[in-house]
Amino acid sequence: KSFPASVYYNRLAQRLLNALTAMGRDGRLYEVDTRLRPSGEEGLLAVSLEALTKYFDSSAWTFEFMAFTKARMIAGDAALCHSLNAFIGQQLNRPRDTEKLRVDVFDMRERIAREHGTSNPWNLKYVRGGLVDVDFIAEYLLLRHAPQTPGAQPGGASQIYGWLKERGLMPAAEAEQLIEADRFLGQIFHMLRLCQDHYFDESSALPGLRKLLAESAGELDFQALRERLIQVEQAVYEQYNRLLHA
Repeated sequence: KSFPASVYYNRLAQRLLNALTAMGRDGRLYEVDTRLRPSGEEGLLAVSLEALTKYFDSSAWTFEFMAFTKARMIAGDAALCHSLNAFIGQQLNRPRDTEKLRVDVFDMRERIAREHGTSNPWNLKYVRGGLVDVDFIAEYLLLRHAPQTPGAQPGGASQIYGWLKERGLMPAAEAEQLIEADRFLGQIFHMLRLCQDHYFDESSALPGLRKLLAESAGELDFQALRERLIQVEQAVYEQYNRLLHA
């Protein structure tokens, strides 16, 4: 059968999504969340570049531009990748009200805190000074400086901090501190994900896991790791407040 392009690619996208998320003998291959696509849950899974451009010209929220700071091509022919890379660059370099950007990023972080807030330093993603704050600082600074600074590229938090340092847009010591925090928190986060499928509870953690975590981070013992973790999170949160809090 012959289908219009929109119908064909939306059916293809749905079949791919089903294949990735279907429950098999060993569980799901991937968990894929498409709810934050343009126009929300009711929006199409696949849209034309023209429609996407129109959406970002008129309706996109700040958090959607934040998502573009990590966007990258993983498949497609050269012409498609070139078009989409150009589109991503346009979104990063779009002139914007820096105060509105700051307020919007801060407001989004507060919403996350209200829903997922925690004082547990081992909740590495959502705790104040954790991975969300590391990412939000990087995304805010990239969107703030990209329109006036040639060479801005999407990437992970550490890549963005490296770019900010090279361009003189962030003091080297502060950038290095955040790069190390991203590496350190990410190391523990991934180790915990490999070792268990629920939040880490230090009161019930087995000695072997405590030892493994400390060794993976280059610490002598678990107590030293915990102290370093708290110090890192406090330092990140101080930078977050200095840059984004009114």
